[in-house]
Amino acid sequence: MAQANLQSVKLNPGAKPAPAPTGFFGNDFPIIRQASLRLGICLVVSIALVTGSHFFMLKLEAKKLQSQGELAQARDKFAAATTEKNDILDFQPKYIQLVKHGFVGEEKRLDIIEWIQTIQERYQLLPMSYQLYPQQVIALDPSQNLGELELRGSRLFFRLALLHEDDLFRLVDDLGQQGRFIPYDCSLHPKLFVNEGRLPGPLEGECKLFWLTVGRRPAEAAPAG
Repeated sequence: MAQANLQSVKLNPGAKPAPAPTGFFGNDFPIIRQASLRLGICLVVSIALVTGSHFFMLKLEAKKLQSQGELAQARDKFAAATTEKNDILDFQPKYIQLVKHGFVGEEKRLDIIEWIQTIQERYQLLPMSYQLYPQQVIALDPSQNLGELELRGSRLFFRLALLHEDDLFRLVDDLGQQGRFIPYDCSLHPKLFVNEGRLPGPLEGECKLFWLTVGRRPAEAAPAG
């Protein structure tokens, strides 16, 4: 069979070759193939750059929003610290004054006893008797939240003979220089002597006061393990 093919070729020495492919891919595409490849690569790179830029911009926007939030928080903290500082500067002289007058802090009972004796000597008051009761916590309305502080009170009762009723007012007023004393029951009445003329003696005064202080609540004991 191979011999027959060779004979047919020899018998047709002038036969025309098969025609070359024609059309876009046959004639034109080979010319622009390199340019098309470059264009495709450029398009891929451009899409990658656009996508990357968009992603990068989203990250920058998120970072910007986070920074703005942190800046707002920092401003709020600074404003709160400034307000607290101003409050401290405004209240500090008042606080020192309250501590000095014995309203803030622990009771100084010995100082009060000495102060009563000083008042008695200053105004040359007649002998008096007094009693200072144990301190108690005063229950307040729950809406008046004092935080870590609590209001305390000690009852002070005294009785004294008076040459003049003003002596009682002087005693109560001067007690206020060393603490916050609130009178809640005071009375004056004459005292009779047993003598020939039954002349009225000096006045006798009685007064009950609350000695108020503010102090920190004691720490609660940890439960036993």
